[in-house]
Order: sequence, then C-alpha cells, then structure tokens
Amino acid sequence: MALSILNSARAKARHGAASAVNDADIWTGHAADHDTLHTKHNTTFDVVADFGAKGDDTTDDGPAVRDALAAAIAVPNGVVYFPPGTYLMGSLAVSTDAIDLGSSNNLTLEGAGMGLSTIKMGVASWRSVIRGDQSDFIRIANLTIDGNKASFAGSPGIGLRFLSSAANNLTTHRVEILNTDDRAMSITAKVVEVDRCDIHDCDGGIGFNTGTDSHVWLTNNYIRDIGTEWTLIQDGVFFGGQYLYAAGNTITRCTDTGINIGGSTDPTGWARVIGNLIFQIGNSGVNTGGGDNQIIKDNIIYACGRKDAGPRSNVGIRIRDDGGGTFTSEGVIVIGNRCYEDITAFPLDSGALGQLFGIEVEDVDGGGTPDDVILMGNVLTDNATGGINLADTPTSLVNVNNLA
Repeated sequence: MALSILNSARAKARHGAASAVNDADIWTGHAADHDTLHTKHNTTFDVVADFGAKGDDTTDDGPAVRDALAAAIAVPNGVVYFPPGTYLMGSLAVSTDAIDLGSSNNLTLEGAGMGLSTIKMGVASWRSVIRGDQSDFIRIANLTIDGNKASFAGSPGIGLRFLSSAANNLTTHRVEILNTDDRAMSITAKVVEVDRCDIHDCDGGIGFNTGTDSHVWLTNNYIRDIGTEWTLIQDGVFFGGQYLYAAGNTITRCTDTGINIGGSTDPTGWARVIGNLIFQIGNSGVNTGGGDNQIIKDNIIYACGRKDAGPRSNVGIRIRDDGGGTFTSEGVIVIGNRCYEDITAFPLDSGALGQLFGIEVEDVDGGGTPDDVILMGNVLTDNATGGINLADTPTSLVNVNNLA
C-alpha cells in the first residue's frame, strides 16, 4: 500500500502537481506487514519467555537482553526475539553502548514489527543503542530503536553504530530509528543493506551516515525530520563510501541536504540515485561533492532551499567540486529527473529563497570545475529563477532535451 501511495505522488509530481505526502499515508500497514524471521531459524532466544525481560518501559531490561544476546551468539545462526513491548535499556553493556554485538556473526535481532517491539535507551552518557563495530552477517528486522532524546538531550546518541571496516554484511529491514540526539545510523561496515526503514527525529546528526569503505544498498526507506529545529546543518543521507545504490526512498524535512554524495570524503567507486522522492529540504535535494561515475536518474525533487539564503543551497540537484579541488565530481549523468518549486504546498521560512534552480553546476572554491557532465531529459520548469544554472561550465558537457 505504501509503495502505491508513493508511486501516485511521483506521478502527480511528474505533471507538476503539488503533492504533499503525509507520514500516515506513507507507512500505513508497514508495522503489521513484517517477516516472521524467528520461525525460519533453528535457535531462537525470546527475551521475555526465556530470560525474563518485562517490556513494560519501566524495568531495566538491559541484563535480560544481553543474556539473550550471549546465548544467541554462542550458537550458529542465533536469533534474539523481542515480543511486543518496550524494552528499557537502563544500563550499559560497556561504558558507552546499551547493546554491544562484539565480534559476533550470523546473528539476527528481530521484533514483532516497527512500533510493536521497541528497544529504548534508558541511561545518560551513552554513545549508541546498538554497536557492532567488529561483527559480521548481522540482520536487524521488525524493530523500533528509540534514542529517548527527550530524557537525555545532549548525549551523543547514535541508534545503530557499526564504525569499523572490520564490520561486514549488515542488513536492516523494517527498522524504525527515532529520537536520537546524533546520527540515526553511522556505518563504516563494508556491505550494508537498509530496506523499508523509518528514520526520523534525529536532532543532532545525519539520518544515515557512511564511512569510506561502505558498499550501501539504501532502498524504499522513509527518512524525515533530520534537524527538526531548522538550526542544525544535517543531511538525510551522507555517503562517503565506495558504492551507493539509493532507490525508492522518500526523504523530507532535513535541514541541509536530502542525499549528499561525497562532501568532505571522496568516494572512489560509484553512486546510483534513482527514483527517490525528495522534498521540503533546507538546502539542496541531491548534492555531489566528489567522486566519479554517478548517475542521478528519475528522481522527483521539489521545495528545496527552505532553510535560509546562505551559500551552497537552494537547488534541486547540485553538481560541484569540494575541498579545493581535492574532491571533484567527474562523470555525472543527470537524466529524467523532475525538479520544481512548490510554494503553495510548502511556504518559505523567513529569509529562505526557495528552490531557485532545478540543476546547478558549480566550482565552489576555485579548486576545479566538475567534468564530464551529462544533463538529459530533465523537466525543470517552475523553479523560482530558472531550470539550469551553469555557474561554472564543465570541460565536457552534454546538455540536451531538458525542459526548463
């Protein structure tokens, strides 16, 4: 149902119609529509039935959860199952993390569904709810991870933390991550699949953040309300890894960029940003700031430039160099996208200029103009100033069949 609603919104946007998509429409039915993974494995450890967790949002369930985790790690393909309930982690596994997966492998953490089974942080001075810096073949599914920022504002809280290239093969499926005071997901694991997750209300950080070694498949996710005070410079997705495939995601209400490719890190692989719905963004919808071999295709991007009139903002798709020419975008294909302004659905905040251009190509700091750029078949009407802004002309540019 959710995907059909998104497809309808995309169809409207392709014809220039205002299409404000609300949260309830996008995720109706997702909590109940989940896999029952624990029935497919030989060894399952129920945190309630087997280890006495309460799931009442009051009792410290940290010891019971960690006992279940230890039991599951000790067997092949272990599963830790969380029945419906809210599991308050009132103590830390180590000095900074509620759950530390250590060097575990072939492990599943599974709940009854997003919004039904919740792991909730219950202690201050924490770094992450779940940490897996040395783990391999980890699957997390049908759970909500709650950083509880209302109780612990100022804690550098991350929802999922896999910050080491020693970590590998992480899959998250139908996982909700909310209320973190830092990044929802911070990943340097080498192979990462994030599918049908709901990431929101992360005031102090990026929704999904990757390091230099990551190979990422980011599909059909809902990423929203990243930096909700409109005072924090935060991205929905920041990618600085090797390979990115981002398709079918809805990204909205981020204070900086919807999808930021490169930025301060030079991805040496490739990026594919295809068929995403990106709207109501503080600065740019999609930004390329480094790396080669990027395809930005069939996205709908509108109502950007909502934050302020500052630099590096106010466009749908921005192709630029970054860092004194150290990270220059090369080999960028932008094809079949729909970029437009929609002040009616999303009025401007004070001082904001709105989405001035559909596409902009720019050498930010004189270090090197993006090169080998193809702009083809994009519909760029109804932006505040114009369709395409070639602030700096690439050495090689193909600019054909764009409607601006």
